[in-house]
Amino acid sequence: MTSSRASSVFSHTIFPSSEARTTPPELSLHQSKANTDSDWAGSIDDMKSTSGYAFLFGSSICSWLSKKQSVVAQSTAEAEYVSASKATSQAI
Repeated sequence: MTSSRASSVFSHTIFPSSEARTTPPELSLHQSKANTDSDWAGSIDDMKSTSGYAFLFGSSICSWLSKKQSVVAQSTAEAEYVSASKATSQAI
């Protein structure tokens, strides 16, 4: 694959147009998914939550993480927010 072909595929998947239909399905970003989850106060010792995320491209995991959060979340919503923000940072 030449660099001009790679940039062409990238531009078609990021900025869909009528030409985007010519992109092979295995290269389409429409097949990428992200899943994120956390547990609230999962650690009994310090009451910190554990965050996790996985990025899937097609049916294959291309990136994942499971890590104790650096802050003590005060609610389930806050633990989920911290997890989602970490996953968003990784995606960008």
